[in-house]
Amino acid sequence: MTLEMGKPLAESKTELAYGAEFFCWFSEEAVRIDGRYTVAPNGVGRLLTMRQPVGPCLLITPWNFPMAMGTRKIGPAVAAGCTIVIKPAEQTPLSMLALAEILAEAGLPKGVSNVITSTSPGAITEPLLSDPRLRKLSFTGSTPVGHKLIEQSARQILRVSMELGGNAPFLIFEDAVLEAAVEGALIAKMRNMGEACTAANRFHVAAPVAAAFAERLGERMGALKLGRGTEEGVQVGPLIDQPARQKVSQLVEDALDKGARVVAGGEPGHHRGYFYKPTGLADVPREAHMLHEEVFGPVAPVASFDQARLLARQGQGNVIADRVRVVDEALRDVPCDGTTMGEVVMHGNHVMKGYYENPGATASAFTGGWFHSGDIAVWHPDGYIELRDRKKDVIISGGENISTIEVEQTVVRHPAVLECAVVAIPDERWGERPKAFVTLKPGHTATEREIITFCREHLAHFKCPAAVEFGDLPKTSTGKIQKYVLREREWMGREKRIN
Repeated sequence: MTLEMGKPLAESKTELAYGAEFFCWFSEEAVRIDGRYTVAPNGVGRLLTMRQPVGPCLLITPWNFPMAMGTRKIGPAVAAGCTIVIKPAEQTPLSMLALAEILAEAGLPKGVSNVITSTSPGAITEPLLSDPRLRKLSFTGSTPVGHKLIEQSARQILRVSMELGGNAPFLIFEDAVLEAAVEGALIAKMRNMGEACTAANRFHVAAPVAAAFAERLGERMGALKLGRGTEEGVQVGPLIDQPARQKVSQLVEDALDKGARVVAGGEPGHHRGYFYKPTGLADVPREAHMLHEEVFGPVAPVASFDQARLLARQGQGNVIADRVRVVDEALRDVPCDGTTMGEVVMHGNHVMKGYYENPGATASAFTGGWFHSGDIAVWHPDGYIELRDRKKDVIISGGENISTIEVEQTVVRHPAVLECAVVAIPDERWGERPKAFVTLKPGHTATEREIITFCREHLAHFKCPAAVEFGDLPKTSTGKIQKYVLREREWMGREKRIN
């Protein structure tokens, strides 16, 4: 296995050990494939459910865990009584052929397990998927290939099991113990040299500790020994092939071109073969491709938590959605400056037809031919829309709009605060001012003055709470904070709920 795909000998031995455990587990489960015997709903009959093998299965295994992914697929199929055709990755056929020999030596009947190797996967899989005798497909590999295989499987409506690529984030917050975070990050990133769909792909770190985390992780990455997997003490072997190394190189170069900084590595190894140095990158910008694509290599990109906050507003595009706008009272687009607030409006197939038996409300909601959502937002220069508040919750103080969500997000950053709700309270001078209702974390204390001072350090002063009240927040049975209860309490005795 080490000679075939490059991982260090110690990792190959570990894979063999846990790969064997799949056979152990499913052999035990084979004697527990029970049916079911129940009384019919009408009480006059009996229902007997029997479990039977699905039938011939096509198992397509990846190159990164060539033995364990084989045992994990073969074990349950054979335990259930299915015959199998195994197509290993073209880069690692030898490990699977060795496993097939072990199965034959153990007494698996001829014809139950069949291995087909090929340097042209499509030429093999398409005819197999078209064969009417096939009943199931199990595939572990890239997402694009998975899409194609699902398409081909649909012709015969095959059962499919897919384990596809990932882009796992690793989050480190300001209160993390950095030594433990770095140790966990190294394990999550460098299993199988980063060539694993479960590997951490991107590290989002709270801004105050981002630099320290990146330096420590880079130091640990740079200290890993690079070399042939058969050599003593080697911790990082070569990548699987030249295209894999080229992809890693291109992702790193793209990040550097966009402002990232190398902490360790950042270039191919000087050994003969497809080596890439364990790499730590700091200050990786949001637009870097490696934050959006699976790296599948020994590279740890660190982006600060402030960038992670930007990620939180990105959402996902929908190919059948019509345009969403942020508009002023005259239904004109607000400037894309990330500051000017307006209401979110939309139209298209995803928008409701109207309110049930309420034509007046429907006409109001669809003023100007656009559905008015009631959400207040800003439009950023890059086209993303960031929700700031519900229209009814915006506080108008001295003619200025204050987003209750912005104030709440600031208050909960205080280390003693567990949760917070902000509502408008009457003010004789300014009309309305924000008031924060705060629940503290168990064992923590804070005063009204401390909370207000903290907010004044992070917000424009007119947005800061005029008062703070501590205690439990009113909630629904599902945990949603009932801000209207707080608002009613503060405006009790007044005819209007706006000043």
